This record gives sequence, structure tokens and C-alpha cells, in this order.
Amino acid sequence: MHSCLYGTNHQMVAYIEKRGRMRRRVVQVGHREELLCTDCEDLINRNYELPNVGLWRAVIEGQPPPAGVSIVPVAEAPASLVSGFDYASVKLLLLSIFWRASVAGAQHYLVNLGEHENTVRLMLLQKEPGPCTAYPCLVHQFTGSAAAGKLLRHPVGTKKDGWPSYQLLLPGAVVWCVVSRNAASYPLAPKEDGSMYVARLDAHDVPIVKQTIATLRAVGR
Repeated sequence: MHSCLYGTNHQMVAYIEKRGRMRRRVVQVGHREELLCTDCEDLINRNYELPNVGLWRAVIEGQPPPAGVSIVPVAEAPASLVSGFDYASVKLLLLSIFWRASVAGAQHYLVNLGEHENTVRLMLLQKEPGPCTAYPCLVHQFTGSAAAGKLLRHPVGTKKDGWPSYQLLLPGAVVWCVVSRNAASYPLAPKEDGSMYVARLDAHDVPIVKQTIATLRAVGR
């Protein structure tokens, strides 16, 4: 998810808030923290991250899908139907991002799962994704803006149908995590049958993108 942010010398531009001011820095890697033991890091990497590299690049970057996966545009809506993936692996990959942001010590992640934090931890450890209505993660792909494919921002707290939720801006996409054990069955969230719809949005119509671009412009001035 970070790969497109790096230049040819494996550097990226980061804007970090210090003493109330945004400061521009060139960095070799993104934010890092000694968070997990080797076994738990390997569990997430082996079971959730590595199996879905090809799927993520196909959905968000338009690369050919992995074997067994189909991505079909929906005629009546700006969306694609993705099917044939492993429900548990994909859902827990998305949940692992928000869980790690919640347990991290660094303040810039701004995620607090509260009473749900341990529940999600056990889901990751036990490789148990639960039903699609438990902590659904909705995926939106950007269209119409090259700049949105080069942006990454910490999660932003908001509400989704009355439930607390977080939006995470990733290169080329926004993932929206609904923090509820009994949320709705959202078409944009992974389903038990290995399918989900991915909405296609013009990046300039997405509030979190507009806010991020406005902040970068203000810093540039």
C-alpha cells in the first residue's frame, strides 16, 4: 500500500505536526513502531498481508486479478463487483490496519477501538473474521485524480449510520471501518461468499481527500 509513495531512491515526503505546525520531511520509511513480537508480526504478514498483495493491486491499481478472482464493472452504478477471494483473509487484513492503529503508542494514528480492541485482537489471533456485519470495512477506489493515488493520511474518526467509525486514506483508496459488532450488511464490505462491491469515487468529491489537499496547499504557502 505504501509502494507508490516512494521515489526512485526509496524516499517519500512526509508532513508531520510538531508544536502545532506542519513540517515537511523527506523520509526513507513511513511511521514505524516496535509494536508486535516476531510471531504475531509473522501471523499478520503470512495470513493477511502477503496473500492479498495481488488482490489489492488488482482492485485499486487496475492490475490483472489473481487466479480465481473476478472484477466486473457494475452497469447501473459507479462500482465493481469483486468475487472469488478469501473472505477471512481479506476482512482481517483490513481490520488489522485499524487494530494496529488503535494499540499503537504514537498519537498521530488517532484510532481508539475502546472495548472492541480486545475482540478484534482475538479475531486476528484466531483467524476468525465473524459475520460480515461485525466490524465491516468498506472499500472505495478513487478515479479522476492522479494526486489521490499518492496520498496517505492517518485515520479520521467519524460516524456511519450512527456507529463510531474511522476513515483511512490510502494511496488510491479510502477504507471505512465501522466499529460495531452488529452493524448493517454493507454491499461495499467483504461478504462470507468471497465477494464485495468496490465503489468508484472521484477523489475531489471525497471530504477526507479535499481536507488533505487543502492542508498540503496551506503548508506549501
